[in-house]
Amino acid sequence: MSTHSVAGLETWESEDKSFSKHIFKQGTGDLTPNDGAICIVNITLLGEYDINEEQLGNYCIDKECEVTIGEGDSLLSELFDKVVVSMKEGETCYVKSKVDATGKHVDDFELNSKSALKFNVQLVSFSRSANIAELEADEKLERAQNNKNKGTELFRVNRIPFAVKRYTRALQCLEDFGGGDSDLSDVRKHWHDLMCHCHLNLAACHIKSHNHKAVIDHCTEALKIDARNVKGLFRRGQAHLKLHHYAEARTDLNAALEVEPNNKAVLNELRNTDILLRKEKELYQKMFPGQKVPTG
Repeated sequence: MSTHSVAGLETWESEDKSFSKHIFKQGTGDLTPNDGAICIVNITLLGEYDINEEQLGNYCIDKECEVTIGEGDSLLSELFDKVVVSMKEGETCYVKSKVDATGKHVDDFELNSKSALKFNVQLVSFSRSANIAELEADEKLERAQNNKNKGTELFRVNRIPFAVKRYTRALQCLEDFGGGDSDLSDVRKHWHDLMCHCHLNLAACHIKSHNHKAVIDHCTEALKIDARNVKGLFRRGQAHLKLHHYAEARTDLNAALEVEPNNKAVLNELRNTDILLRKEKELYQKMFPGQKVPTG
């Protein structure tokens, strides 16, 4: 964050350089909104931009509206959130951003063009949300469950980057969880289930983006909670297969088959593993005749 004065107006630039703001009217108090804060805001676009409701997320234009920080699930709502959480109650400012109407980054040489989004914002009022550390165990679970559910909705419509953010936020709610005195308590069981599902869902997201290392990492975390989880074993096996880790793939897939002996997807992937391993052996034999061939 950097602050200076231009023509008598305080000018503020965000740490990530995604926008700068010129404060027309100073706000009051020392607090600013946080993640989950409920805010009354009024945004006026300075220019003609083709923006639809999905792009706006939970924001609206040219009228006061109530928004919850972090609940927009769009690139533009993330920009608006970053602006609003920098403001004090009653503040009004002019914002010059480095993104276009779709929320995509604009190069420096295009900043003065019509594509870069410019707007005025008024933060009428806000109510801060409790920080995660301040929540009781059941409240953490509720917040985590809400983020997990939103992530699943986004995954179903193929909005993968925002699904990843939701599942990640759900896991953040579950860190250092203190629910229940017994490992068998209903609250702790719910926590374990949520942790496992979020890691498995993140693995599914990374399968779509072909990030096989991340798939392995998240499946491994899920399997620490439930070592016999077939989805975790299967997805990790698939990722190992993509990375040509044939021995690891076979180990995971065989473990999944022990749990579900008739699982057709697992059986098919095991056959694929054997085919690829056989082809690799044949290739090694051609490259290094007479030498012992690796077994995968």
